[in-house]
Amino acid sequence: LASAKARTEFMKQFAKANGLNYGGDGDPATLKGNLFKKGNESSRSIAHRIEGEKNAHKFRFFFYSYDVGSGDNKRTYDYSVCEIFFKGHAPDIVVESKSDWDFTSFARDHQKEMLVEGFFKEYFGVYVPEDFEIETLEIFTPDVMEYLVDNAKKYNFEFVEDRLYIFRQGFISKKGELQEFFTTANYMVEKLAPRIFRLHNDVVAMKELRQ
Repeated sequence: LASAKARTEFMKQFAKANGLNYGGDGDPATLKGNLFKKGNESSRSIAHRIEGEKNAHKFRFFFYSYDVGSGDNKRTYDYSVCEIFFKGHAPDIVVESKSDWDFTSFARDHQKEMLVEGFFKEYFGVYVPEDFEIETLEIFTPDVMEYLVDNAKKYNFEFVEDRLYIFRQGFISKKGELQEFFTTANYMVEKLAPRIFRLHNDVVAMKELRQ
């Protein structure tokens, strides 16, 4: 209980300092992406949600949990998550951190690993649907990949329709780490929003052809 109260105050203070709104708990049924399909459905929860906008794009930070198994075999997984809403659809891309101490894959059956050039592949695995390789490289240009390697090696990224989820295992409890997360989210909005808007029509048309 004391830990929960301290976390509430921590998130409220961070929200106030960054011009965001603290919203408390949320509805996990509103989430998309493979992370939010794992574990026991009844155990999934959103807590300590804070919301805001960056360049007219809505986003929210929250802590997410789910359980696997039951009884003595039950295990709880905790994540710190940012959900960003873009004005357009991106390909369903998963970029997985290779530094996760308890590596769990978030790629789905229709996503195959895409080989990327240079140092990026040492830190991340990239998974995309077939025929979306070019669009993926238009989003993850060399400058974006360099930024992620330098500043976000511990994070995973998943694009689902008009949303981007950035997440890492564990609840962030230090102001500096949450500020780092916030900075990464702002960077992704600034860099990727124009590209995703430009790609929207082509991506939607390709997705419809594949259905």
